[in-house]
Amino acid sequence: EEEDLYLPPATPPPVFSPMLPSPPCLRLFFVFAREGRRARAHPDQADRGKEDRKYKSVGARAKVRYDKDGIATMHRSCYMALAEAAGTPDIGSVHEGKDCEATKKDAAKAIAAEGGVGRSEARALREAAELVEMWDSEAEMESKADAVFRLLRGGNGVTSAGSPHVIAFTGAGISTSAGIGDYRGLKGKWTEDDLGLAVEAKTTEEDDGVPYEDLRPTFAHEALAALVADKTVDYIVSQNCDGLHSLSGVPDSKLSELHGNVFREYCEDCGTEYQRQCYVPRDDADDYYSQLSDYGKTDLERPWGTRQCKQCGLNHRTGQRCSKEGCRGRLRDTIINFGDNLRPCVWDPAEYHSERADVVLALGSTLLVTPAAHLVLKGGGNLVIVNRQRTGCDRQAAVVVRGDADIFLQKLMARILGDREGGLAGFLEQCARKSGRYDLARRKD
Repeated sequence: EEEDLYLPPATPPPVFSPMLPSPPCLRLFFVFAREGRRARAHPDQADRGKEDRKYKSVGARAKVRYDKDGIATMHRSCYMALAEAAGTPDIGSVHEGKDCEATKKDAAKAIAAEGGVGRSEARALREAAELVEMWDSEAEMESKADAVFRLLRGGNGVTSAGSPHVIAFTGAGISTSAGIGDYRGLKGKWTEDDLGLAVEAKTTEEDDGVPYEDLRPTFAHEALAALVADKTVDYIVSQNCDGLHSLSGVPDSKLSELHGNVFREYCEDCGTEYQRQCYVPRDDADDYYSQLSDYGKTDLERPWGTRQCKQCGLNHRTGQRCSKEGCRGRLRDTIINFGDNLRPCVWDPAEYHSERADVVLALGSTLLVTPAAHLVLKGGGNLVIVNRQRTGCDRQAAVVVRGDADIFLQKLMARILGDREGGLAGFLEQCARKSGRYDLARRKD
């Protein structure tokens, strides 16, 4: 019966088509998370019945047809018209342009002819707007790649003498094509938590879909490593702990992994760091210390070699000992949990380079996690955002690209490489030849 919330009725009424003809530059797609999905996790059965009826009535009169997963796609112009018809122009002001206005009028006429947008659907659209994912057209992507290329070459308001100081700020979005889940995407961890959807508990490093040892750098990682090597990018600040920047060849001196690295541990006595081939956090201790933090007690047995952290309430000890002569201190993972302080040896260089940045490439992040997200605006330089969803810094950005970092960076690398070393095709061949080296750098314990 729950599936009725997502499937069209047997004899559907006239439905507004989200695919009205429009110029190619407007063939952009938006993904909506249908608010009706919340009915699945409603805590009160009586109230849940009311919610079910409400969402069914919304679906019966809806101008947008959602699929069984609560997803709908439409042109940007159609979305703008729908938002205005729903009385929420703020969620529709994604892009204004002459071509867009023309097709928006056609879409508005189609909506009006079918009786406008009801209040229930308007409310659902406002909530879904928080998760809208967007893709620029091919023409827009090319134009924005040109604009970013000029910034990297010192044009468009870059004030530093000589080459601009460029940093990259990366989030979970650059690792999704490697097989790791993100946080604020349609299927993201925090999105599912907010919607109240039941997620099966897991206690291994496979929580994000693929064992960390099996992950390999995406094109975005490869491109950034190459840009660091040729000194186009001076520093990388990452919120990711998957170790893919290091694996792709970015040296430690050019990288701050703010939230840690699952392949790195350090001595809590002397500070010596160790880069490992396998995943080092002790996931077997998560349940024990989570229960201890939440309830003050647990019936589980404390895993050997672990200790509760006073800041986050979880365990950081990996069970290993320092091999430095005369030390033998206990080793800790580098992962930053909620409540943990960022390590100064990681934060300080990130802040230093951010304050001096003429250009910041913010890739695959909604820029919501602080204090890390504050770094992109610290230097007052030209901010370039590449992300499917809107971010908290869009208005301050010089260039906003809607789409995947892999796709955009291919276009940018084509401009940077030109014809040297075989251009983009030659670079892709070089990346493919690295697979053997990556396999040697990773192993499962």
